[in-house]
Amino acid sequence: MNKFILILSAFIATQSQAQFKELNYAMSKGMQNGLKIHIDSVDQSTAFDLMAKVIADKDPKVDATIISFGELFFDNATYPNISAQPIDIYARFNTSDTSLIVFVDMGTGFVNAATNPTEANGMQQLGYAIQEKNKTFRKQNNIDSLKLQIKLMEAKLERCSDDLKTAENAIKNNIKGAGKDDKQAAKTETKLQDNKSEISETDTLIMRKQKSFDAFPLSLIKSENEIKNKSLQANRKLHKNLAKANAKSEDKILDYKVEIEMNNTKKSLAADDKKVVRKIDKTIEKLNQKIANEQNEIVQNKSKMKVYTDVIVADSIIVSANNGKLNAFDEAGRVKELKQLRAKSEKLKAKSEKQKTAIVENKQDSELKRKEAEAATKRVETLKIEQAQIKAELAILRMRLIELGGQ
Repeated sequence: MNKFILILSAFIATQSQAQFKELNYAMSKGMQNGLKIHIDSVDQSTAFDLMAKVIADKDPKVDATIISFGELFFDNATYPNISAQPIDIYARFNTSDTSLIVFVDMGTGFVNAATNPTEANGMQQLGYAIQEKNKTFRKQNNIDSLKLQIKLMEAKLERCSDDLKTAENAIKNNIKGAGKDDKQAAKTETKLQDNKSEISETDTLIMRKQKSFDAFPLSLIKSENEIKNKSLQANRKLHKNLAKANAKSEDKILDYKVEIEMNNTKKSLAADDKKVVRKIDKTIEKLNQKIANEQNEIVQNKSKMKVYTDVIVADSIIVSANNGKLNAFDEAGRVKELKQLRAKSEKLKAKSEKQKTAIVENKQDSELKRKEAEAATKRVETLKIEQAQIKAELAILRMRLIELGGQ
């Protein structure tokens, strides 16, 4: 019986190209007997996942947990190939040779070939199942990888085709755009020449009007009016003051005459008193002298007033004439017109600069688009070669997928 088990174990190991080795190895329960199962090209996570799936195939209800020593542990798992009774299964991963060391606790001790040959054979079947699961996993991974490569290559081909279409459109659009830029540059050049002519005409008009403005004795007339107006103001004030003085003198004369009448009345009442009469006569004489003085002052003032009046009339005539000249000249209107013409000239010159810039930019854009069209032409050639290469690689990948049975 033991001989049969050993022969069967050897057969399974040969069929699976497995590397099964019983060894004593440290684990969470101390140094225990375990079975080393070599698994090609895996990490711990993948190895544990493969083993969990194999155990789950026999016992879907069992839960896998990670315990001390980084062990994968199955508590009371059912794996009929090893035992009909629930067993505890442990596994550690050896990174140096990508192998699993699997331990099985029967409850009475850990399985070893010497004392538990049937269970040990079951452990080898578990190892075989894990290796087969890895082969299936790797094959599926290869299929999935090929499908992903095909998908990526198809996307690359689509991008390449889109880029090719874009490049072909770029050739057409850039050549068309360059032609439009050339036409726009020529059109702007014509407008620039028209604008320059208008600038010349405007500047000539400004020069002519400025010359006419400068030829008019504006400052001289303004200065004369300023002097005359100050003279008018002063003379009118003096004339007014003399008129006021004459009015005061007239009032004084009237008062003096009233006083004389009053003294004459007193004189008639005191006719018998010669002394009083003489005193009143002296008073009346003084009042008459004051009247004479005021009348003399009035005459002198009137003489002065006539002089002032003549000067005021003469100055008023000059100021009025000058104002007529200034109104006819229309300084504000001329200044406004010159300002508007200069603003127009500046605006035209700014427009001219913009037109020059636009012409340069149109020519630069035209040149750039022609260069871009040339670059796009070269890119089309490159993309056609790349497209052919991608199609060839895609055909190879699809053949490999068919060989793996992926389609």
